[in-house]
Amino acid sequence: MTGWSPELLNEHVAPGFDQFTAADMPDLRPEFPESQHWLADYFLNSVLRGRFDDPQRQLVLGFLRRTQHAFDAYHSARELTEAFLATRSEKDSGVYGYYAAVSEWEWFAVDYSMAVELHNRLFERRVFEKGDRSAESRLYTIANNVKHIAHSLDVHPDGFPAVPLWLNNWSLHSYAGVSITYGHAAAALRDMARLADRLRDPAALREAQGDAG
Repeated sequence: MTGWSPELLNEHVAPGFDQFTAADMPDLRPEFPESQHWLADYFLNSVLRGRFDDPQRQLVLGFLRRTQHAFDAYHSARELTEAFLATRSEKDSGVYGYYAAVSEWEWFAVDYSMAVELHNRLFERRVFEKGDRSAESRLYTIANNVKHIAHSLDVHPDGFPAVPLWLNNWSLHSYAGVSITYGHAAAALRDMARLADRLRDPAALREAQGDAG
């Protein structure tokens, strides 16, 4: 790809950096046209139509914030990844563009993990059970690897890669063999986005639950 050897790039930039040439990352924005209005809608609906009681009110707001941030970070990461792949060349390895994309993927994973924690406080059904190896569990683990990199370096001093999260043509990766495909990451986010669509209007949600009962 450049004048630098693959070994140097993979050691000092990220694992598999020299072989990262494509990525199929679903665009969820057409499925969720209200995604940019979740927080504003929640405020207006809570003031004008009906609100959740405390502490549910604060938990729902936290969930909506983290889900909207995760949604935005995912699509920013998607765009930055596409830009990196389109512009790297034999003369430019694209390190800055790669790290810009990785940073957004990290924010996506971290905000997703925080949305999971708030979800689990709000509902009796957990997003995943510890150790179940689901896509949701793996994405949550990747977020923990990003957040606790200092501890990870203590635990794996000799086998830790240059970065706690890296990309290949199919997946997001982290150390200890944890990975999730772009499609599965999008699916995990999609589930949170569907819930955000419902929670943004407390009165409508109560009416729907009443009709269902």
